[in-house]
Amino acid sequence: MQGGSLMPVVVVNAESVAKGLSGLMPNVQKKIIRTALRASMKPTRTAIIANTPRGKTGALKKAVVIRAGKRSKYRISFTAGYSNWALGKESNLTGLPLWLEDGTKPRMTKAGRKTGSIKAVKMVARAFASTQKTSADIALSMIVQGIQTEARRIK
Repeated sequence: MQGGSLMPVVVVNAESVAKGLSGLMPNVQKKIIRTALRASMKPTRTAIIANTPRGKTGALKKAVVIRAGKRSKYRISFTAGYSNWALGKESNLTGLPLWLEDGTKPRMTKAGRKTGSIKAVKMVARAFASTQKTSADIALSMIVQGIQTEARRIK
């Protein structure tokens, strides 16, 4: 995923959930968190794909990737963006996701003729803004549900 444009997002930051998880075995904790994180990633991925322009080949929509981020005691996160690997090594689109997300400044030739610019589309940022609360709610409810299921299994 070298060179892809990824943007981090914090999904859950809850101390009460961390206390519930701390009483479980580490492998069970990881399973519960992994399940919750995967479920919470889906709305964001769908929103990014919906915000991404189609283009001639549709390769940019296929290049959307979401990866789990770093995890601390009270926080889980994921990153999302576009993978250059998915765009293909022969593709000339490797810089396009970043150009579309952030835009480019107006360019000119040495003679002063304008050659244009790309306006920022902010596909990933808009998707995060629209789905951040939903993703956090899904992750939190899935973690609580996993803790309750495991507690019932242990009893």
